[in-house]
Amino acid sequence: MESTAIEMQSPNVKPRTSVRWPFRILAALVVLAGGVAIVGEVFAGSSRQEFSKWQLLASLPGMHWLVRLAWCAAIQGTSPANPSWPFSTDRVLFCYMAIWMATYFFA
Repeated sequence: MESTAIEMQSPNVKPRTSVRWPFRILAALVVLAGGVAIVGEVFAGSSRQEFSKWQLLASLPGMHWLVRLAWCAAIQGTSPANPSWPFSTDRVLFCYMAIWMATYFFA
């Protein structure tokens, strides 16, 4: 029965990998830290510096990506079906991360 399910899958679909318990616990800590960071970013957005507000706003999609990745690992025990979500592709995620880091290093 299992071999027929594997045969029916598209060759372009990669099987999702399972996550072991020590890494699931670590992922749960990342989810908690990410939640605290997102709440902290909302409160820090009330500061008077205009550029820092834009940096905090620009970092929210990246934090959402990281927390979702850790959430899937901690709760479901597998990697997410689309690891680059909420971004459309891996390239868009890479470009976002490059620009996001550049704003912190070169600002």
